[in-house]
Amino acid sequence: MLTITKEFHFSASHVLDRLPSWHPCARMHGHNYVVVLELSARRDGLTEEGFVRD
Repeated sequence: MLTITKEFHFSASHVLDRLPSWHPCARMHGHNYVVVLELSARRDGLTEEGFVRD
């Protein structure tokens, strides 16, 4: 079994406008995310070029 893994990091921001103005989340704020993508294939399941996934 062959496995390839890629880790992506990204940030996103938003405002929760239905909160009271004193609430910290009522202002623009953000969060950081990490997504780990893992693909696997048997040797006989590779693409013609030898990739797990193109």
